[in-house]
Amino acid sequence: MVGGYPNACLSKIDDYQRTEEPVTETVKIVANLYAHQGAELALRDFETAAADIMSRYGGKIEVVVKPTQALHGARVPTEIHVVSFPTLSAYELYRSDPDLERIASLRERAIETTEVFLGTAGDAYDVD
Repeated sequence: MVGGYPNACLSKIDDYQRTEEPVTETVKIVANLYAHQGAELALRDFETAAADIMSRYGGKIEVVVKPTQALHGARVPTEIHVVSFPTLSAYELYRSDPDLERIASLRERAIETTEVFLGTAGDAYDVD
Protein backbone atom coordinates (compact mmCIF):
# COMPACT_ATOMS: atom_id res chain seq x y z
CA MET A 1 0.00 0.00 0.00
CA VAL A 2 1.35 3.43 -0.95
CA GLY A 3 -0.05 6.65 0.47
CA GLY A 4 -3.27 4.92 1.43
CA TYR A 5 -3.74 3.41 -2.03
CA PRO A 6 -3.27 -0.23 -2.94
CA ASN A 7 -0.39 -0.44 -5.42
CA ALA A 8 -2.56 -2.00 -8.13
CA CYS A 9 -4.82 1.02 -8.45
CA LEU A 10 -1.88 3.32 -9.15
CA SER A 11 -0.15 1.23 -11.79
CA LYS A 12 -0.87 3.74 -14.57
CA ILE A 13 0.88 6.51 -12.62
CA ASP A 14 3.71 4.22 -11.56
CA ASP A 15 4.21 3.11 -15.20
CA TYR A 16 4.30 6.77 -16.27
CA GLN A 17 6.96 7.59 -13.70
CA ARG A 18 9.14 4.72 -14.88
CA THR A 19 8.83 5.31 -18.62
CA GLU A 20 8.42 9.05 -19.25
CA GLU A 21 10.33 12.26 -18.60
CA PRO A 22 9.44 14.01 -15.32
CA VAL A 23 6.42 16.29 -15.48
CA THR A 24 7.32 19.87 -14.52
CA GLU A 25 4.04 21.64 -15.30
CA THR A 26 0.75 21.38 -13.42
CA VAL A 27 -0.16 17.74 -13.06
CA LYS A 28 -3.70 16.62 -13.86
CA ILE A 29 -5.00 13.35 -12.52
CA VAL A 30 -8.22 11.71 -13.61
CA ALA A 31 -9.53 9.12 -11.18
CA ASN A 32 -12.46 6.80 -11.83
CA LEU A 33 -13.75 5.72 -8.40
CA TYR A 34 -15.91 2.63 -7.97
CA ALA A 35 -17.44 2.63 -4.48
CA HIS A 36 -18.54 -0.49 -2.69
CA GLN A 37 -22.30 -0.98 -2.86
CA GLY A 38 -23.95 1.30 -0.30
CA ALA A 39 -20.67 3.05 0.59
CA GLU A 40 -21.37 6.44 -0.98
CA LEU A 41 -21.28 8.25 2.39
CA ALA A 42 -17.98 6.59 3.29
CA LEU A 43 -16.67 7.66 -0.13
CA ARG A 44 -17.65 11.26 0.61
CA ASP A 45 -16.00 11.09 4.04
CA PHE A 46 -12.78 9.69 2.58
CA GLU A 47 -12.62 12.14 -0.32
CA THR A 48 -13.29 15.10 1.99
CA ALA A 49 -10.43 14.03 4.25
CA ALA A 50 -8.16 13.32 1.25
CA ALA A 51 -8.94 16.75 -0.25
CA ASP A 52 -7.88 18.38 3.01
CA ILE A 53 -4.56 16.52 2.90
CA MET A 54 -4.13 17.35 -0.81
CA SER A 55 -4.48 21.05 -0.06
CA ARG A 56 -1.29 20.92 2.04
CA TYR A 57 0.60 20.23 -1.20
CA GLY A 58 -1.31 22.58 -3.49
CA GLY A 59 -3.56 19.76 -4.69
CA LYS A 60 -7.24 20.21 -5.40
CA ILE A 61 -10.16 18.13 -6.62
CA GLU A 62 -11.21 20.44 -9.44
CA VAL A 63 -14.15 18.52 -10.85
CA VAL A 64 -16.37 15.71 -9.54
CA VAL A 65 -18.59 13.97 -12.09
CA LYS A 66 -21.27 11.50 -10.98
CA PRO A 67 -21.98 9.44 -14.10
CA THR A 68 -25.55 8.27 -14.55
CA GLN A 69 -25.03 5.77 -17.34
CA ALA A 70 -22.35 4.28 -19.55
CA LEU A 71 -22.27 4.80 -23.25
CA HIS A 72 -20.79 2.06 -25.41
CA GLY A 73 -20.93 -0.60 -22.68
CA ALA A 74 -18.33 0.76 -20.25
CA ARG A 75 -18.58 0.14 -16.51
CA VAL A 76 -20.03 3.16 -14.69
CA PRO A 77 -17.82 4.57 -11.92
CA THR A 78 -19.46 6.06 -8.84
CA GLU A 79 -17.48 9.26 -9.36
CA ILE A 80 -14.87 10.65 -11.73
CA HIS A 81 -12.46 13.21 -10.31
CA VAL A 82 -10.16 15.65 -12.06
CA VAL A 83 -7.43 16.54 -9.60
CA SER A 84 -4.52 18.96 -9.97
CA PHE A 85 -1.17 19.37 -8.24
CA PRO A 86 1.39 22.07 -8.99
CA THR A 87 4.08 19.43 -9.69
CA LEU A 88 4.56 15.69 -9.73
CA SER A 89 6.74 16.09 -6.63
CA ALA A 90 3.82 17.73 -4.79
CA TYR A 91 1.62 14.77 -5.75
CA GLU A 92 4.27 12.32 -4.51
CA LEU A 93 4.50 14.20 -1.20
CA TYR A 94 0.72 13.96 -0.85
CA ARG A 95 0.83 10.22 -1.49
CA SER A 96 3.44 9.75 1.21
CA ASP A 97 1.69 11.92 3.81
CA PRO A 98 1.23 9.93 7.05
CA ASP A 99 -2.29 11.32 7.46
CA LEU A 100 -3.27 9.73 4.14
CA GLU A 101 -1.99 6.41 5.43
CA ARG A 102 -4.07 6.91 8.60
CA ILE A 103 -7.30 7.13 6.57
CA ALA A 104 -6.45 4.10 4.41
CA SER A 105 -8.97 1.92 6.25
CA LEU A 106 -11.75 4.43 5.46
CA ARG A 107 -10.70 4.30 1.81
CA GLU A 108 -10.79 0.50 1.83
CA ARG A 109 -14.32 0.54 3.28
CA ALA A 110 -15.49 3.07 0.70
CA ILE A 111 -13.73 2.23 -2.56
CA GLU A 112 -13.71 -1.10 -4.35
CA THR A 113 -11.55 -0.06 -7.31
CA THR A 114 -9.84 3.05 -8.61
CA GLU A 115 -8.47 3.76 -12.08
CA VAL A 116 -5.97 6.61 -12.05
CA PHE A 117 -4.50 8.45 -15.05
CA LEU A 118 -1.73 11.05 -15.01
CA GLY A 119 -1.35 13.85 -17.55
CA THR A 120 -1.14 17.56 -18.16
CA ALA A 121 -3.75 20.04 -19.33
CA GLY A 122 -4.27 20.09 -23.08
CA ASP A 123 -5.53 22.81 -25.39
CA ALA A 124 -9.27 23.21 -25.71
CA TYR A 125 -10.96 22.37 -28.99
CA ASP A 126 -12.48 25.75 -29.70
CA VAL A 127 -14.92 26.04 -32.55
CA ASP A 128 -15.07 29.36 -34.38
